[in-house]
Amino acid sequence: GLKAKPGIGDYFIYFALDNLVGQLQQHAYGTIFDTITTNSFRTALVVKAPKHILGHFHFYATPIMGRILNNLQESVTLAALRDTLLPKLMSGEAKVAFT
Repeated sequence: GLKAKPGIGDYFIYFALDNLVGQLQQHAYGTIFDTITTNSFRTALVVKAPKHILGHFHFYATPIMGRILNNLQESVTLAALRDTLLPKLMSGEAKVAFT
């Protein structure tokens, strides 16, 4: 639900928030539900980098994140293919010829 300001890049925001959530969870307390208070935010650290550094980060992170997304999509496709073919192979409905 958050969008980066122009020149910052969404991936920096994603990783900064991921780190922030981890910090907040470490300072959360409670027996049934973790509680995060305003005091939790006072102890949290957030990196503030110059725009040119953020630009470099975005430049290098974008193709890496694209590859990660493609790999995840391929993994889902392969899992669906496996789930479709494996029962047919096990029952003998489908056969594979090895050469």
